[in-house]
Parts: sequence; structure tokens; C-alpha cells
Amino acid sequence: MNAWNGLIQDGSWSHGTLFTCSRFEILGVTVPFQVAVIACDAPAEATATALVHQLRTELLSMSTPPVTLFLCHGPGGLNCMSWKEPACKHVLVMVIGSTPLGPGFETMADDWVDRGGLIMPVLMPGLQHAQVFGTGAAFPVLSKANQPSYLGSVTLLSQLVLEAILLERRRGVFLSYVRNDASAAAEQVFDALQRRGFRVFMDRFSGTPGLQFPAELAQAMGNADVVLALETAHVAQPGWTMWEVRFAHKYKLGPLAVNFQRSPKLRQVRKFQRLPVDENPSTPISALSVQQIADFVAEQVHLVSIGRRAYFETLARLAAQSKSGRVARCSNGALNLVNRLGSVQAALAISGAPAQTGHIRRVSEASLQPPVAVRTKLVAGDHQHLLERDLKDLQWLASETGVTLTGAGSMYRHIRTLL
Repeated sequence: MNAWNGLIQDGSWSHGTLFTCSRFEILGVTVPFQVAVIACDAPAEATATALVHQLRTELLSMSTPPVTLFLCHGPGGLNCMSWKEPACKHVLVMVIGSTPLGPGFETMADDWVDRGGLIMPVLMPGLQHAQVFGTGAAFPVLSKANQPSYLGSVTLLSQLVLEAILLERRRGVFLSYVRNDASAAAEQVFDALQRRGFRVFMDRFSGTPGLQFPAELAQAMGNADVVLALETAHVAQPGWTMWEVRFAHKYKLGPLAVNFQRSPKLRQVRKFQRLPVDENPSTPISALSVQQIADFVAEQVHLVSIGRRAYFETLARLAAQSKSGRVARCSNGALNLVNRLGSVQAALAISGAPAQTGHIRRVSEASLQPPVAVRTKLVAGDHQHLLERDLKDLQWLASETGVTLTGAGSMYRHIRTLL
């Protein structure tokens, strides 16, 4: 079997259980996933097909070879082999284009939820909830499932699916800007991103009374998925904004940038991670520009978040290879460190961001898996950016479970010592 940590499957009302299946191996994806996209009727097939194509395109842009695309001759969906992986995320996207909806799709959704999966019913533009599900009596599962608000955009729908499978929590954005240059635009961007479901840190609204400013900035950025910098006339001058941008660059948080009116460009920002906007950010900008900025962040956040974890995973692989060892994936999303003789020496979970309790649990479970239980357990991430009290809580939990918390550099040294 080819290595994989992601599956995209598409089927339809006319294909039964035969799915076209794409396998992916992506650095930085710690928990494996399966996404099954079902067209529930003929009018939905074009949208479902376009969604699968968009998902494959976006995943291919962040995956590492080899990637195998093939027709799965075994059953997909609920009968896919991915259900044997205990930590795998399972998402069923059900695209609905007309009424009435067949009762078999409620049964499918019920079975999916019973097995711990997530369902996303997608109503094509023009369809209303009451039209499809009525009072909900005939569709007790589907009628209660949160529907993605995608405005008819397959690109936006793809981003919502990617969020469900790739991010371990709600997407977070740290907004960095020069207050005297861009307060008006920053407030608009803040509101737009919050409406999109992002966690957004902006100094004017998010500061916590009593906490030290630099420490809270580091914590907020360390816990974000991406830093968005607003490039304005004075962005490159010494001050907190440049400190935030350098922090973001150092810790693989982008940064992304919106460049207003051809302002100076930050050298820490890659060309493809910059959006030009020809408006004055000191006054309210147009609704179209605000939407473009929100779309830009939504398109990039997954790449940045996965890239951060991929950086740690690449370091782990290089450290193992330097001692003639290797890294092997565990079924629950952790990694095994294997020495030159083939013996598992340690279990490693990569958080990238400061660890959560789930990473401690994941690496502890991996250390008990056959063929050999191991005592050494590592969790790698930027834990140092937690506030002191939160870091002490995490350190206590790690100590109680026998887990060693490491950063990028200390992880590399630990692995070399172990192998």
C-alpha cells in the first residue's frame, strides 16, 4: 500500500459505492483524513465534481511526491479502509441540488455520524433549508447539521472543507499594522475575518488588561495560524510592527501582507503571499477590497499552517537520517523514531504551535502501540510562547505523562541523541 495521510473520494447518486480515490502524503499533516464528496442528485454533480477538483488542486500544491491518483476498485465512503485508522478525520460532503432528497442519504449521514464522522450538507444556491428538510422529522440528522455558507463559490467551499480536515482548531489570524497609517482598514479587515469564522487578534480589541504587552503579543502570534501585515507608508520603520513581522518570519507564521498604494514591501514576505490594494487604508476602504483581503487570507492560511508543521517534520526526518534512522507515521497522527536497526526508540507528536492536551494524549497513545512500547515521548512546537502560567500547566501535564516538550532546535538534538 502506498503511504498516505489524506484521501479525497468522489461518488454520486448514480455511481453507488464506486468512488474515484486520490491519495496524498503531505508533510505537516499530523492527523490523517478522508473526505468523501457525494452528489445527491443530477443537478449537484457539476458542483461536486468541481469541489473534488479544487480540493485535489489545493492539496497537490502542498503535498510531497509521490502522489497517486487512482480509481479505487474497493468500496469507498463508510467502507473505506481509512476507518481502520483510529485517529483519522472523516468528512462527508453531501451536495444537494434539488428536491425531494432521497431517504437513503439520511441513513448514510446517520451511519457516518454514528461512527464519529463529520457531515457537511451543501445546499446549492436557490435551495432553502425548509425546502429540502421540511420540519426535520424525516431528516433528523441532516436537518441539524451546520451547513457551510459558501455563497455559491466552490473555492470558498473548498477552504471550509480544508479547515475541517487540516486545522486542529478554529483558524487564527494576528493582524499587524501601523495604527496611525491603517486603523480604518484594519478595523474593517478585523470585522470581515471574524465574520468568516477566524479567531482574530488586533491590539485595539484583543488586549487583556493586566498582561504585559510584549508577552501577550508573543502568545497571540504563537497561537495563531498566520500573521497578516498591512504594508503602509511607515511599516518598515522601527517599532512593534517590525518586531511582529520578524517574529512571524522566524516562527513560520507567514507573514502574509496586504500592500496599500505601493507602500514599501517587507522583505520577510514572499511574493505570492502579498495582495496589492490601491486604496488609502487610513480611511474606510471599499467592500470589494475587504472581501478580497478576507478571500486572500482564507486561501493562504492552510498553506502557512501546514508549512509550519512541515518545517518541524522535515527537521525530525533530517535528524533521523543524520544517524541512519528514519521517521515512520503512526495511525494516530504521531511519528515513530526508528534507529538503523529498525527498533522504535521514541514517539514524536508535532504541534508546531504551542501544544494542546491532544498532542500529549496522541504521543502517549503512540508510545504504547505495537510492536514495541517506548518510554521516550516528545512533543515539538513553539511552546515557549505561552504565557508563564499556561506554560507551567503544560509542563506539569507533560511531566505527569512522561512527555518531553521540545522546540525545533532541541527536538533535532534529542532525536540525534536517541538514535
